[in-house]
Amino acid sequence: MSDIHIHVLKSETLQIKNWLWDKVQAPFWRFYWNDKAGWKIHSAGKTVELDPGFIFAVSPDTQFRAEGTALLSHFFIEFTAGMPYDGIHDRIYRFPIQPLLKQSILEIQNDTCEERKPALISFLCHYLIAQVPADDLAPHCRDPRIADILYHLNEHLDQRISNDQLARQCNMNTNAFIRLFKTATGQTPQAWHLKRRIDTACALLHQSDDSIEIVSEKTGFADRGHFSRAFRSHRGIGPAAFRKVHDTSVFLTS
Repeated sequence: MSDIHIHVLKSETLQIKNWLWDKVQAPFWRFYWNDKAGWKIHSAGKTVELDPGFIFAVSPDTQFRAEGTALLSHFFIEFTAGMPYDGIHDRIYRFPIQPLLKQSILEIQNDTCEERKPALISFLCHYLIAQVPADDLAPHCRDPRIADILYHLNEHLDQRISNDQLARQCNMNTNAFIRLFKTATGQTPQAWHLKRRIDTACALLHQSDDSIEIVSEKTGFADRGHFSRAFRSHRGIGPAAFRKVHDTSVFLTS
């Protein structure tokens, strides 16, 4: 059974011109709609035109390059969706923008009713992931013991938890638990938990103004140096560089 849990990181409408965003890659979904043509996304040797007749979704950890020179209104949502949807990588989807979808976006942009915005944004995210082909969904853990452990690890991303502690929670021998966990997820418990902590750090670096030291503390690292080394090992760049690469404010027009 899927654990669909939409968590919106950021949603905005930007007026942008002369767009050039290179080597963008982050562990969350991106929902795009532009009101005019003139932008392109390049990924894995393919080019996608951001036609205003479609909405677009970039799956987590898809590296892409975006460019354009047209002055336009760029609506986006960045969010996570839980497994198995967050396990999809290297995909860019496009779906026709139905009248209800466009109406929802315009209502969000025009602040027609501030109280309705969270529900409308959630609706758009749910609609988008509901269109993802079943064949693209990542395998999902169905062992209830491991499912409970995954939930526990997700709830304690600010802590380091030993394999012995996790095994006791399952009433299992530690070695047997590690084997079961790896069979169910493809990773060891420590590797899985570390990746989730790094993914959470990416979201915090992107959506908040927290210092790198605070992000480090919130994701359970002993200090900034330890955090930066682990982050670079997983993402290929340091946390400060990641924050700079994903800063959309540099594209705002006056």
